[in-house]
Amino acid sequence: MTDAAVREQLAKRPAATEDRAELLRQTVRQMMVGLRMMKLVTKQLTADVPREVAQMGEGQYHAVHALFEHERLKAGELAERCHVSEPTISKMLKGLEHGGLVERQTDPANRRVVWVSLTPRGRALHDQMIAHFESALVRVMDGLSDDQLRDLIAAFGHLAQLVEGDERRRPPKTRD
Repeated sequence: MTDAAVREQLAKRPAATEDRAELLRQTVRQMMVGLRMMKLVTKQLTADVPREVAQMGEGQYHAVHALFEHERLKAGELAERCHVSEPTISKMLKGLEHGGLVERQTDPANRRVVWVSLTPRGRALHDQMIAHFESALVRVMDGLSDDQLRDLIAAFGHLAQLVEGDERRRPPKTRD
């Protein structure tokens, strides 16, 4: 790294005497780089996306991912996880069901409750989507040094602890 580059990096860092609020502000500004990085990943993704994945909307992708993580969800819970209304999730599920990716089953104990799960084909597509996404991330981050990659791993480890701690503190949902 050149002297000018080192000075530039040091200038971006807060001095030891700056307060925590300034550290937080600078951290937030730096995290916005993540949004720009995701735009690069999106470009990589669209370059060679599998046909079946290309036909899915972002909401359908989120629904498939949520179902992969949770095996089986009530349609209303899936709508919450995807941040959409129940009529919207119903439309998304119709398309996914038509494609053979999900199946819906009415709960025999309560006919108003619909359970949704991935089919084997839906699980296979999820695996394909994740592999494609990870491949695009690798191509984008390939220009980083080993030390920079280790720094990212450590930073994301800290963020994961924040997220996991927040998830543990949330009260359980009691909705049917």
